[in-house]
Amino acid sequence: MTNEEFQTIVLSELKALREDMSSVKGDVSGLKEKVDEMDKKLNAVYEQTAFLTEFKEEISKNNKRIEQENRRLKEIVGRHELEIQDLKQKIG
Repeated sequence: MTNEEFQTIVLSELKALREDMSSVKGDVSGLKEKVDEMDKKLNAVYEQTAFLTEFKEEISKNNKRIEQENRRLKEIVGRHELEIQDLKQKIG
């Protein structure tokens, strides 16, 4: 193999490596864009999760308050029923 043939082979390989490198750079650039999109979506998920957690806590507090009010109302209704029965017995 002559020096010129060797140089031609080396140049050909270098050209192929550059083309491959260019392709890899394009792939990496595409991956970076996809990662950025995924980061945006993940941030949206974090925000929604925080919102839903706060909403759940608020609903839980409201539910407890409603349960307490419901218990009180049941007690009042129960007392009223007893009073109505007493009045019915007195009347009649």
